[in-house]
Amino acid sequence: MTENSNERGMVGWVRAIAKLAAISVFPLIWLGGLVTTHDAGMAVPDWPGTYGYNLFLYPLSTWLFGPFDLLIEHGHRLLGSWVGFLAILLCLAAWKWESRSWFRWASIGFLGAVIAQGLLGGFRVVLDER
Repeated sequence: MTENSNERGMVGWVRAIAKLAAISVFPLIWLGGLVTTHDAGMAVPDWPGTYGYNLFLYPLSTWLFGPFDLLIEHGHRLLGSWVGFLAILLCLAAWKWESRSWFRWASIGFLGAVIAQGLLGGFRVVLDER
């Protein structure tokens, strides 16, 4: 395998991560709309955890078979974490293997937008007085 074909393979990974991130954003927006529609934003009163648990260690049966608002709020947080992970991965891959500088900076912009939206949602939970 030549050096050039290896570089093209790495750029292919960057493209795949970018596509997966873009595809993952749409269900996140849809689920966020569901959270808002059902007024489920306060179903989990703490942030960044879930009822004192680490977000990823919250018992599966509790949120899958519990109240609907808990299911959609916790699911929204988990999906948001997935999109955040993909955004970080995209930044790392783009800055390592992508030659187009606009794409590298766009990946930073995407990560910044994901972080800002996550903080906005978190502050909404923490600062809500209900």
